[in-house]
Amino acid sequence: FEVAKRFDHKLIARAEAQAYTIETTIWDYGGQRVFYALHHLFLTQYGVYILVFDMREMVKNKERAMQYILFWLNSIKMHAEAA
Repeated sequence: FEVAKRFDHKLIARAEAQAYTIETTIWDYGGQRVFYALHHLFLTQYGVYILVFDMREMVKNKERAMQYILFWLNSIKMHAEAA
């Protein structure tokens, strides 16, 4: 019975300590086509997504750059609709 009391106390203390922490994980998808099939495993409604791209590509080939940007936006929308 004494062990159970200590366990509950430790569990409660740990939960209280974690209540004020934020954990983050950063993933770089890199854009390689070979990984496109894995997006559904990593893109979820609980994520915060930042799309980073090279503006020089927009100057070089606007149509191609826009296709790339739209691909990523659509991928996030499809796999993480509520994000």
